[in-house]
Amino acid sequence: MSLETIKIEAQKAIGEAPDLKTLQEVFKKYLDKKGELTQVLRSLEGMPKAERAKIGKEANDLKVFLQKKIEEKKSSLADSSR
Repeated sequence: MSLETIKIEAQKAIGEAPDLKTLQEVFKKYLDKKGELTQVLRSLEGMPKAERAKIGKEANDLKVFLQKKIEEKKSSLADSSR
């Protein structure tokens, strides 16, 4: 799966998560040890150095972006449950 596809699907899933439990499932699917983004990072090992650096940076940027989006959604869900 491409990084762009992961980004689009993860953003959609985060936006549609109705509760914290579902949001945790989204985290697991994309960012956990066996998550899709983690698999991309692990696949870098066999790539040429220049390509590995480019894709690695993009993957790490995406990871930070998704973590931020998940935290924002957690705050939003927590605020709405009060």
